[in-house]
Amino acid sequence: MVDTITKKIHLPLSTQGTSSKDQSAQNRESGLGALLGYVNGVGTGVIYGMIRSRFDEIPTPLAAALVGLTAMAASDVPMVALRVSNPKTWGISGWLADTIPHLIYGIVTVTTYEVLSK
Repeated sequence: MVDTITKKIHLPLSTQGTSSKDQSAQNRESGLGALLGYVNGVGTGVIYGMIRSRFDEIPTPLAAALVGLTAMAASDVPMVALRVSNPKTWGISGWLADTIPHLIYGIVTVTTYEVLSK
């Protein structure tokens, strides 16, 4: 996804031009990809923390699933919109590899919030 975004905004990751894929460019791409993941995780957590008090009636397990699925959508929707990936081609193992970590993230985020807010 980073490669697609940098090409769309004409921002070469390599000091040797836009078509080069040297080690520095690969490292920058990897770092920016991780940074996008952190932004997604922190952003989803912050939004959850801001709105949770308004929805106290939602059970914790449901909140955890919603937070996890929101984080999943925040990472998958841009990939589909940029045509980087097609979820129709993922298969069961691909969907599980995407869903399980996001649901675990939701459980950890909601549980952490619940513990710290008491």
